Amino acid sequence: MADHTVTVESTLEALLVEKKYSTIRDILSTMNPADIASVFDGLEESRLPLLFRLLPKELAAETFVEMEPDAQELLIRGFSDSELREVLGTYAYHAYWSDINYFLKGWWGKYIKKFPGVIYDMSEWCELPVTMSNKSTRSALFMARVMAQDMFISNASIWSAWVAVSEGDEYGDGLIIANHDCSEFYVAQRYYAMAHFSKFVPEGSRLISCTKDVNDRFSSRSREKLESYMSFRTNTAAFLTPDGKIVLVIVNGGEEHTFSLNGIEGRDRLKTYTTDGNRKVELTYDGEYRQTLTIPAYSITTAIFE
Repeated sequence: MADHTVTVESTLEALLVEKKYSTIRDILSTMNPADIASVFDGLEESRLPLLFRLLPKELAAETFVEMEPDAQELLIRGFSDSELREVLGTYAYHAYWSDINYFLKGWWGKYIKKFPGVIYDMSEWCELPVTMSNKSTRSALFMARVMAQDMFISNASIWSAWVAVSEGDEYGDGLIIANHDCSEFYVAQRYYAMAHFSKFVPEGSRLISCTKDVNDRFSSRSREKLESYMSFRTNTAAFLTPDGKIVLVIVNGGEEHTFSLNGIEGRDRLKTYTTDGNRKVELTYDGEYRQTLTIPAYSITTAIFE
């Protein structure tokens, strides 16, 4: 008597020919992501996108992670951009090498707005290479400016520094700098830059429109790359928190500025916190709402309107 071996692959191939898609979906739904990925790795390129589309969304994402890189590439080639967005849901990108390129950040932000249902996470950044002492206010201002622009101009949904604690000296790239066994450490100035956002902008907050009419553009040039960039000395990002507060972060990389505020209604209390050469996220005002804010030179200020 002849032996007949029936494999999952052959069963799926037969069901595809018969267009029994609901049966295929039922079979795949009983399998774990690693086994599905193993099956997909052996399929013809033409079959892969259709089978992958039949997976429930969560199972599809888990299966994609388990697939071999070559199979992942074949799958991506078989998908349109819209289909990829349906499967992935969230895109993550890194903001390295674009720290002073305002035009690139702006272009990326405009592109993202074309797909309002997709989440874009800026999942990794550090100053690269580190050229400023992490004990200096300048390094805090640099990081805060990048954060403000990545969130407000590039429309990032989250913003993440690449490492919290790093080993090294004053040119280490962490938020906290420690020796090898962490028996000695100190807080880098860029930690306070991040605190101006993370301490006052809770999960669930959303970006809101914020424009300024201060003409403080400046340009810089890279002689090595023969490139010129344009940016601003003051950079802002505004958020509406889940409990209805408006949080405005102002990064001032120049002389003292006084801002007049417009469009903030229904708020009667104001708090401001400041970081500069002498203060670290220090409460500098707590009182009635004011329509003007004086921002110290070379500082980060978070204003909270309640």
